[in-house]
Amino acid sequence: MSSTDPAVHASAHMLLPPTTIWGTDPISEAPTTPSQPGSDGPIENLINASLRVHDLMALLVHELRSPLASIQNAIAIVRRGTKDEGLQQRMHELIERQVRQIALLTVSLRPMSDPHGEILQPGLRRIDLCAVLRMAAETVTLEFSQRRHRLLVVMPNGSVWTLGDAGRLEQVFVNLLSNTSKYSDMGGDVAMSMQVCDG
Repeated sequence: MSSTDPAVHASAHMLLPPTTIWGTDPISEAPTTPSQPGSDGPIENLINASLRVHDLMALLVHELRSPLASIQNAIAIVRRGTKDEGLQQRMHELIERQVRQIALLTVSLRPMSDPHGEILQPGLRRIDLCAVLRMAAETVTLEFSQRRHRLLVVMPNGSVWTLGDAGRLEQVFVNLLSNTSKYSDMGGDVAMSMQVCDG
């Protein structure tokens, strides 16, 4: 190592901590300001971008799993050639609803592709929670049928209004029902009830 090496030159001025990195001004050869541990340099930016892509892909897989499974189940029911026109209509509506949910999801995830974009936030609206529960029950119809489970849904008469994201809440209830069926013995009853309490 020569005496003109910046590290040797800098060490001649003062004793530096091991984690501190100094540079040398090309003209005055005076030590420059040390880099701060938390600064966003090129390497840190690449690492942050890589982590953001990883988080985006994990979120995308998680969010798409439920609507795609619902569409697959609805298509399977329609392909059976059932003569129940009401059931066919509900399955068509389910497919359309889940496709809209996927479309909204792609729009919501778009800001995350920006390095400074915001995390996915739910769209809060005034929704009927009873309608959300009914849609969730319809979504798991085929899965419950395959495992010979009977689903009993008990809800208040009329509507129960609240602020929430209907698509995300439906996905939550679908996941709960699917897990209940998946980890329960074949056959039997599964009950889902909702009560409205004062206060």
